[in-house]
Amino acid sequence: MFKIARMNFKRDLRENIVTPGHRQLANRIVMDIERGELLKDDLLPLIPELCKIYGISLSEFFITSYHLEDLGVLNYRGSKLYNIRDTDIGKPMRFMIFCGEGVPELLIKYDGALICLSKVLIADYFIHYNDPKLVKKLLKKHEAEYDKVVYLNDYQLLL
Repeated sequence: MFKIARMNFKRDLRENIVTPGHRQLANRIVMDIERGELLKDDLLPLIPELCKIYGISLSEFFITSYHLEDLGVLNYRGSKLYNIRDTDIGKPMRFMIFCGEGVPELLIKYDGALICLSKVLIADYFIHYNDPKLVKKLLKKHEAEYDKVVYLNDYQLLL
């Protein structure tokens, strides 16, 4: 018997965060599994509901679902439903990523590169506006939450 997961989904509205909706959804599912809030066989809300909550298109949703299916986390149940297939995913690597103003439209490309570094990851993107004081402030406030800090400019990934 499957139960529908009672997930209090909401977009991340932290200061300067520009994490794409599909990555926020993947982050949320991985964090909820890690905290024990999502259990094996739990059903996620319907796909259209998840897309509406995260402001993502169906194609962006499928980027998330294909990745989490490859990890063995999600299983498609038909009728627009997914369930949690497995909760033994290991400890996710957490990335704090700083990017310039011109980078957000390229985040899906960078997201794919990060998946090569760590299959199970949580990534949050922050705009730095080429302002060293802002970077220091955000690092001071959030760095302890992450395993790795990454800097992006318009052309390269700096680890």
